[in-house]
Amino acid sequence: MAKSKVKNKSIKKQIDKKSGSNEMKDKIITILKILAGILAFIVVTVLVTKLVNGDFKKDDEETTYNEIVAGQIFNRPEETYYVALYSYEEDSSIDTYIEQITKTRIYKVNLDDKINNSVIGEENITTDLNKFKVQNPTLLKIENKKIVETIKEDDISMYLSDLSYREGSEE
Repeated sequence: MAKSKVKNKSIKKQIDKKSGSNEMKDKIITILKILAGILAFIVVTVLVTKLVNGDFKKDDEETTYNEIVAGQIFNRPEETYYVALYSYEEDSSIDTYIEQITKTRIYKVNLDDKINNSVIGEENITTDLNKFKVQNPTLLKIENKKIVETIKEDDISMYLSDLSYREGSEE
């Protein structure tokens, strides 16, 4: 009888070791699954972010204009660039001219967007965005974070057309 009790205790210890081992394996597998899920989430997030930002564009595909908000006018990376501030609905012909320009960077600000309403008003061309005001439409040439040229209304299409022509003759 004493021997059977010892055997039973021995068997129970082995079963406890095996079940403890299985519990440990289950915990490790659960942790690995969680880590794999987190890694998959990070990879998907990075890919979606790159897709949204256009990082998957072909190198030969060069975009020469971007939509920005008025608050980004002076924080562009180029030394020289243009900013076209206009109502996309009222002045859609400006897009036609911008699309013809392939070498010069032109940013577009849609004055129809509520976020850009703060810059519409009696003209005050300044680098202080709190005081900055333009009328629809306005084209700005910016060099080294300073406005060096302001083109207004009907002169914009002629200016952009001339800019497109100059780019074509440089080739």
